[in-house]
Amino acid sequence: HGVVRPLPVFCCGVKSGGMFTQGGKLAHAFGGAAVGPLRRLPEVVIRAEATPEVAREAVEKFRGGWRGDLSRSIEELLVIRDFAPDDDEAWLRCFAGEVLCRPVPQVQEEHPGEVHCFLWRTGVRLEGWVPKGFVRPSEGYQFYVCLSRAEGESLGMAHRWSPGDTELRVEKIKPDGPVDLWNQGCLSICPRDAVRKGDLIVAVNEVYGSADELRAELNASAPVVRICLQRPATLNIVATAGDVQP
Repeated sequence: HGVVRPLPVFCCGVKSGGMFTQGGKLAHAFGGAAVGPLRRLPEVVIRAEATPEVAREAVEKFRGGWRGDLSRSIEELLVIRDFAPDDDEAWLRCFAGEVLCRPVPQVQEEHPGEVHCFLWRTGVRLEGWVPKGFVRPSEGYQFYVCLSRAEGESLGMAHRWSPGDTELRVEKIKPDGPVDLWNQGCLSICPRDAVRKGDLIVAVNEVYGSADELRAELNASAPVVRICLQRPATLNIVATAGDVQP
């Protein structure tokens, strides 16, 4: 009964040859049926001989990388055909239907006809170059987040708005709050459903249409909060002459 907040799970499994295999599963709390592999940790964490201090430091570094990606302005690109280049670390191997992320502004120097992207796949961060002809701008993406909180607890999500707005823009996610814990649970299951900077809050529980009313509902004392978010569409990535076309 009710909604259980997804808690971060870091490593679990059976010791084998001095290593821990990742045989565990993590169930996503919202929806009930989705399961996925535990997110992968740096090797130093899953080695049996790792001390608690070393493990804790590596876990925090890993979580920090995920949080860092969610705190950046991102454009999403949809892969429209498989891209499987030869073994060259500069390229990002990706598959039709996957959604890639591109920081805005771009932190890598642009190459003609290529974009530098990253994605999280089964808890592992991958990045590299993809020809523009293999991707197209992603359409807007709407998704739901369901959170539970203790009495008087903040959701840990900063946002901004202007008078007359009908939505709230997410600006920052605070560590270890309900939204951050939701994001940690999304990492290995559905990274796209993590709340990130730039997402628009369009409804909270049954409230919509007014930024002021949305804020009031977010700040209410309800123990369970259901939020509908809209991720804006990507508009400015286009295939150029000479790119590989699908």
